[in-house]
Amino acid sequence: MFLPDDAATYNFESGGVRRDNVRIALAHDSLVRDFIQVAAERNAILSSVPGIGQTEIEGKAAQLYERSCEQAALLETQLGMKYTPQNALCSCGSGQKFNRCHGEPRKLKNKR
Repeated sequence: MFLPDDAATYNFESGGVRRDNVRIALAHDSLVRDFIQVAAERNAILSSVPGIGQTEIEGKAAQLYERSCEQAALLETQLGMKYTPQNALCSCGSGQKFNRCHGEPRKLKNKR
């Protein structure tokens, strides 16, 4: 959920320093805490690269950013697997139910 903050304005004379979002976990879950931490790390990496608009990230910053993107994708998948109801539509946009697409189907009882 994003809430507007009229007091949070962007300083265009700051040399492109990014303002990070305020993230608050709504669940006591280590995956949520880790996801928030990775998001903050990604913002810190991007803030270390000067420039406004589209910029290139090179060297160690690029490696750190790529690793943090991989961690974020893994955490997002784990959170999706944990919190998406089995009969909900899959978040990938396929139009299929989550359990048929990316979810782990529930084991059916073997009827004899």
